[in-house]
Amino acid sequence: PVRQTIMDLFAHGAQRAPRVPLATRMRPQTLDEMVGQSALLAVGSPLRTAIERDRLPSCLFHGPPGTGKSTLARGIAAAAGQPLAEVSAPLLRDRTTLVRLLAGLAPGSVLFLDEAHALPPTLLDALLEAMAEGRLSLVLSDGVFARNITLRLPAFTLVAATTDAGAILPALRSRFGLREALGHYDDGTLAEVVRGAAAKAGAEATPEGALRLAQAARGTPREALRLLERALEQGPGVLHLDPHGVERLLARLGYDGEG
Repeated sequence: PVRQTIMDLFAHGAQRAPRVPLATRMRPQTLDEMVGQSALLAVGSPLRTAIERDRLPSCLFHGPPGTGKSTLARGIAAAAGQPLAEVSAPLLRDRTTLVRLLAGLAPGSVLFLDEAHALPPTLLDALLEAMAEGRLSLVLSDGVFARNITLRLPAFTLVAATTDAGAILPALRSRFGLREALGHYDDGTLAEVVRGAAAKAGAEATPEGALRLAQAARGTPREALRLLERALEQGPGVLHLDPHGVERLLARLGYDGEG
């Protein structure tokens, strides 16, 4: 969703909007548009089957940065036909923040919790109660008096992502019905990503040029698209990317022969 403030309205037209990275502009919007992670996304896979049967469990995806965990969460919400809410675990500073987040969800939402390993332990019990029972037990204090209340929450499905699965609190890890590892992409798959993005950007990458760029991308679409963007920034005439052009770019960026 687009967020707009009063200051945004006054500033409209006065300054140029910040440039959106190519990796963001080319991000797949659906699961079918995603390239790679074929075992996870194949027809008949546990994830696909759960979505088709409208029985999506809480999910935990772990793997290196840039391998598509956030994109996957957005694709799941789109495939399930449900609203998506996103939050990074370090931003959940206290119980009040968590309560406001959960109480404000649209019914049926997919809640994407990024950096789940950074969830404060003090919030664990509240999140587990919300996941299991759809409610939160709260204590309201008024001076010397206090009373317990139960806050009913909208139904939601938690989709969490982490780069450090071992740091996920064990009590939380056990609540995920689907736990999947996302690995690095192979060079051929990344070359496919590069060629598709180049075409959408009005350029052409030869198979050899796309493959050389892929080999320098450290196994992630994010890095491959960052390198492609740097190549396209060399000038408006860069419409054809071949191995020689890629080698010049990599040399200028300080990459060695191994990428």
